[in-house]
Amino acid sequence: EMNHAEVEGLLSLLVDAYPRVHQFSYLRGLFYARSRKWQEADEDFTAALQQLPRSSKLWHEYAYRLAYLHAYTGQLDRYHDLCRQTIEEFGDTDDVKIAERTAKMCLFSNQIEVDLGPAALLADKAFAAPEASDDLRP
Repeated sequence: EMNHAEVEGLLSLLVDAYPRVHQFSYLRGLFYARSRKWQEADEDFTAALQQLPRSSKLWHEYAYRLAYLHAYTGQLDRYHDLCRQTIEEFGDTDDVKIAERTAKMCLFSNQIEVDLGPAALLADKAFAAPEASDDLRP
């Protein structure tokens, strides 16, 4: 079994050896976030996100994680920008999970400075869908 430092070392070797493999940066970002190394997590999530097309589901997944990190660490300008980008790209989605997650990430903070209308519409869409998860239902 590997200890914490060994896992970090292995992930760093992978990121350094394959900097264009976004999955390695993302995984190390998750590791850093769980280790409460916020700056390192931010750097890795951002690096992974920048390697993907904004219209992809994977971009959305990475942005979802990064938005919460930005809100939690008080980087509200970056949080707002990421919410704006996500709503611009996915505001008309028919994917219930994407709609739910976009609404959650952009309605999460009481410090939000984006138009909440599109996020609220996505929340309505996610809630009304027959395949909506049970945790959305009252």
